[in-house]
Amino acid sequence: MTMPASPPVLIVGDSGSTKTVWRIVSQGETPEERRQGGFNPNYFSFEGFAEEVRRAFSEPEWAELRGELYFYCSGCGVGEMREAVEELLQELFPRMRVEVQHDLMGAARATCGDQPGIACILGTGSNSMCYDGVQEVDKVPSLGFILGDEGSGVDMGRRLLRAYFYRELPADLRQPLQALLPGGREELVERLYHSEGPATFLAAFAGFVGEHRRHPFCAQLLEDCFRGFVQSHVLKYEQAASWPVHFVGSVAFHFQEELLQVLREANLTPGKILKEPLDELVRYHRAHRVESL
Repeated sequence: MTMPASPPVLIVGDSGSTKTVWRIVSQGETPEERRQGGFNPNYFSFEGFAEEVRRAFSEPEWAELRGELYFYCSGCGVGEMREAVEELLQELFPRMRVEVQHDLMGAARATCGDQPGIACILGTGSNSMCYDGVQEVDKVPSLGFILGDEGSGVDMGRRLLRAYFYRELPADLRQPLQALLPGGREELVERLYHSEGPATFLAAFAGFVGEHRRHPFCAQLLEDCFRGFVQSHVLKYEQAASWPVHFVGSVAFHFQEELLQVLREANLTPGKILKEPLDELVRYHRAHRVESL
């Protein structure tokens, strides 16, 4: 007797340097969520990522799932890297149709949907692109946490730590910041140059900026960060004057008051500001599924 085929499922994953979140949608059931550590193929090992996926999807029947899997990941903008991640996930989910895209495409689909707009990411790092409702039409390159990531948590941490070590940080902020980095310069060098996840380390200091956002120094730091992103990215697009500017990411979400002020000063049209794209990505893919769910 032939067993009936299992109903198709939809799996959507979103990964940055800090965390990876999966949403599993089965017919007629409440979507499930799974979380694991962050992944960027430029900085993290494929073996470690695969092991975390196996832990997140611990039940043996996951290997038998069929349907569609979409994975959005920072660092997957280059074809070779995207293909490597796609092959890895295809091995882990052999019966799924797997598609891997960079996280910026996820931001565009989540915020713009089928409409044109400028999609931006402000989280651990930063990125942007012009999206016509179907595909990328223009993109200012992202230069990573050493040369770029303007307006991101990395940018905030970088500016804050420079001010601290160059003795430019106001006295009333020095002591509370020192408590977060008791090892001083030696700890800083170790975390930046000899440990995994230096961008995540820098971005963690965005929490300090948030706690002291009303302090004149931190208020100016936020303004400088967001103004730097708008000038380096958004205003480089000729469509910026007429297309809405959307944002995805924890930094954009938690500091949207300061971000919106900078956008207004630049005469830009704010669009959606999402902390995470997954809910909207699930809606997008349910509307564009190969097999109905």
